[in-house]
Amino acid sequence: MIMTWLCPRRSRPAQSVRTLAAIFSTYAERGLIAADDLMIAAQQFNWLVRGHVLNTLMFTLPDNPFTAADLDRIADAGARVFLGTCGAAPPAGQGSIV
Repeated sequence: MIMTWLCPRRSRPAQSVRTLAAIFSTYAERGLIAADDLMIAAQQFNWLVRGHVLNTLMFTLPDNPFTAADLDRIADAGARVFLGTCGAAPPAGQGSIV
C-alpha cells in the first residue's frame, strides 16, 4: 500500500497530477495559461484546490466538515489564485477555462 502511494508512476495522486498536466498542456497550446513547467503547475493547482480539504480530513477527522458549497468555494478560490499567477488572457472568442 505505501509503495503504491510513494511510487510516482503508480500512485493515485501522481496520476491526478499527470492528468492535470495533460489538460494544462492543451490550455497552454491555446494560450489560456502560461507555465514554464506544466507538471509543477499541476502540482501547485492540485494543492491549491485540495490541500486544505485533505489536511482537515487527515488531521482533524471531523464529521462531515465540508458542505458542497464549502468545497465549491475552496476550489473556486484555489483556481482564482492559480489563474492569477498562470492565467493568460484568452484569445478573442475563446472564453474562460473555468
